[in-house]
Amino acid sequence: MWRMILREFNMEQLIRIVQKAIIKNNALFESGLEAFRSKSRKGYTASMTSFVDNMKNESTTRGPVHIDLNKPAVHQLWDTDYGIISFGMKLMVPFLKVFGSDEGNGLSPFAVDIKTPRYAKNITYGLILETL
Repeated sequence: MWRMILREFNMEQLIRIVQKAIIKNNALFESGLEAFRSKSRKGYTASMTSFVDNMKNESTTRGPVHIDLNKPAVHQLWDTDYGIISFGMKLMVPFLKVFGSDEGNGLSPFAVDIKTPRYAKNITYGLILETL
């Protein structure tokens, strides 16, 4: 984390980086977790406010994705996950092939059409077993 602020630093600079992080952290909590100065919120900043409000109210079932705690979450989230996975794959596979990546030659084993959560789980387990 510190190298994201300053690539190379000595001990005195590290102390200042840590002090700055402590000041920001204290200000965030003193403001009641109000992380943004602007009141016009769009995109991520809007979801952050609703997330903080729900956590303050001890709600764990509300947010951008509604989950029924009586059903397995994997099946409730799969439609969204599948859309993200297939969109990324459709963009990346042709891009990687331009640079010479083919199956077995630099192309990820995940660069396939993953249609079910079970298939994704099997790919992951297969890779783990290969490394053992």
